[in-house]
Amino acid sequence: MKWWIAGIICGLSLLMMGAQARTVAAMTLDADGVNAVNTAPPGVSLDGMFTMGDGDNFTNIIDSKTVPKSIALITRDSTDPRDVQSGAVWSTATWSAQHSVPHEASRMDNRFNLMQDENISLWLYFGNKHAAAAEGMAFVFQNQGSDVVRSGYQSLGVWGNDRNYFNNTIAPSAIQKSWALEFDTHSNISTVAGAGDSFDLDDVVKNSMHIASGYPAEESSYTDHGKKYRSLNHIQPKPVADLADGQWHHLGLHWNVEHRTMSYVFNDRDPKTNEPRASMDIIADTIPINLDELEVSATQKYAYWGVTGSTGSGEASENGFVVVDGADSLGRIDAHAKLLDSHNREISAGATISPGEKITYQYTFDYDTNHSRSDVKPLNMTIPLPTQLRWLSGGVSYNNDPISEPFTKTELAQPEIKKTWQKNMNQDNSKVTVSVTGVAPEVSRKTLVSDTNSFFYGTSFQTKLPLPSYYIRGNVALKLENLGATTYQLAHNDTATIKGRLTNNGEVFTSDDLADYKLVAKIGDKPIPITDLAGTQVAGEPNGTFQLTVRPDQLVGGENTLVLQATDHDGQLTSNKVTIKLVRALGSVYFTQLPKDASFKATRLNGSALQIKRNKGWQLGVRDDRAVGQSWRVDVALERPFINSKNGAQLRGNLLFSQKNTRATNRSSVIVDANGVPVVPNHVTQAPDEETDIAGQWDDQSGPSLEVAGNAIAGDYAGQLVWKLIDAP
Repeated sequence: MKWWIAGIICGLSLLMMGAQARTVAAMTLDADGVNAVNTAPPGVSLDGMFTMGDGDNFTNIIDSKTVPKSIALITRDSTDPRDVQSGAVWSTATWSAQHSVPHEASRMDNRFNLMQDENISLWLYFGNKHAAAAEGMAFVFQNQGSDVVRSGYQSLGVWGNDRNYFNNTIAPSAIQKSWALEFDTHSNISTVAGAGDSFDLDDVVKNSMHIASGYPAEESSYTDHGKKYRSLNHIQPKPVADLADGQWHHLGLHWNVEHRTMSYVFNDRDPKTNEPRASMDIIADTIPINLDELEVSATQKYAYWGVTGSTGSGEASENGFVVVDGADSLGRIDAHAKLLDSHNREISAGATISPGEKITYQYTFDYDTNHSRSDVKPLNMTIPLPTQLRWLSGGVSYNNDPISEPFTKTELAQPEIKKTWQKNMNQDNSKVTVSVTGVAPEVSRKTLVSDTNSFFYGTSFQTKLPLPSYYIRGNVALKLENLGATTYQLAHNDTATIKGRLTNNGEVFTSDDLADYKLVAKIGDKPIPITDLAGTQVAGEPNGTFQLTVRPDQLVGGENTLVLQATDHDGQLTSNKVTIKLVRALGSVYFTQLPKDASFKATRLNGSALQIKRNKGWQLGVRDDRAVGQSWRVDVALERPFINSKNGAQLRGNLLFSQKNTRATNRSSVIVDANGVPVVPNHVTQAPDEETDIAGQWDDQSGPSLEVAGNAIAGDYAGQLVWKLIDAP
């Protein structure tokens, strides 16, 4: 009996300390708590659709920098040895006035429907004490009610209390009809009876922070070690390097009703940008859930969901914060933003618009009427109004109807619109459009309109909708000047260097302004890409001074007309045209190589007729730098017969020329005499500046050779050949 009385007194003492700790937590935050609040990602307001419940719950709801009442402080870091904290925040099921009992058709039910696929997105913060943190938090499904929380220390506000080792069971002290996904920041490995510090004796979890799951109210979740202490049987445990690193951590949850599994991804988003992360510290798993443990069935589909947490006492504590990023149970909304011009065309990032253009910032919210159980209460709006525009009108419209809640002139004159629209989103109002329209003023030079981030938040939905930056085109009159000659006389292979300058009617552009404009060029009717003209800014000259090189292959023989014009990238603004004449010499066809050491092989006469082949050193080449399609031919003539250098006798024989042929039997040799024979009968030029190596195409059976008679007299002979290049077929 004395022990039972002591138990009552102890219980009263803990309740009193809980009330005191909650008051202190509401009043003060340490430096780490302030950091958590200042860096908290946006979340939904927890006021109305969530509750802290009653009883010994340390949780406080506080404001973030962007959304009031959107952060749940589950536990706080404390040096007070009396602070053994546990806390919880739970979804609620509220009903409109005409419903006195829960009803399936209720439009304000934030419980989780386990009979359909659903998603939840949370941000969790575990303080900055690293290995010294304790104890952690848990995501929980339960069907005991929205006002429950269990003891502190290792129980995380959801597991059973093992501090009285005389008890035969601890499952009744856990949250009943529950499933928990725990994020444990402290390994509880004590084996002291009654210490309540032995849950983490499994090999996977005993030496590290971890994520694991289980059924808190199920006796098989615990292992009894000789009636002195109990350990927890973790389901699918995964070690985590450091939860308590002073950073917010994202948790995405997806329930698959077909397979009865909960999939989670931890650390998958950046807390500063909300963009997906690709990092080694991402942890993911898929866990089957027995719905019988939750007493969920086809006739009772729902479970409360929330986050619980606890600390030890004094230094064995931590700050534990929760932000609800979104949940299907709060109402499914697809939100997006567009930047539109006066023709309803979307404006892309970095685009340039003209003065006088009307720009509409449009934000659209589509409510999923097929899957949403809860009305979405009117959202609070914070919409920046860039000062570069003159704002004309705007407001809120429903279901694609005209604007029914217009913004006032006073609101449009402020740096941002801060207002709440008036109607719920539900089956009747499934689409909300918020728009605000401004006009781009006349500006003297290119002006940046900065990007914006608009926030929309309420008790069941929040989002940040960004829109990109763009430019207003300056009041520009493009003036193009030719700084060189108006006519260039060019040799056939000469390049032309053109120098010019682009200004704003004589005023020098800045480098940033010049990036909006380009040069276009034509030679005759043929557009010439400016990249081919190799346009460059001239160093040391005023901005806009350029130099272009026109290559010979871009010109025809004779007169060419080069037309230059500056334009913006959209082609809406153009300069004057600059015309320059480029007169290119017509070109010619000429020998590039002639035989310099033309000789025949020394041969011993044997009284029979012989054909003597060439020595090496015969060279013959032609270059045609006229237009493609021109014709030429080459002939060779024996201007002076082969004469013996000692006695002046003429060679008894003939100079032959053989055309190369792919069929040797068809080769024919002709005698080269003073009248000449064709070497290249007719060649049509196939490419600009084409060069033909004629001698290089001869083989042993083609080209020049000597035929000597059987009665030829031995000696050294020399003759003279004349090669003729004829500009004609």
